[in-house]
Amino acid sequence: MLKNFLPDPFMLALFAALEDRDPRVRAAAVRLTEPWLKQGDEAAHLRLAAMTADKGIAVLRQLILSLGWSPRAEAVKTIE
Repeated sequence: MLKNFLPDPFMLALFAALEDRDPRVRAAAVRLTEPWLKQGDEAAHLRLAAMTADKGIAVLRQLILSLGWSPRAEAVKTIE
């Protein structure tokens, strides 16, 4: 089925929101990735791991909280 190979449109919208100018929007987008993180989604983890230098303290706080839901071992390293 071709559907399995297509990116999730909601996830694409979240990835765009992760680059928003407003740190409140970025933090909310991080929070909304949690269902994918809980499933161990690699794309979600890699995208959030790339945000560790974000200037928004609320974004960084949410990264720590959200990555805590991931079963991936890399998530702990990202948090540290």
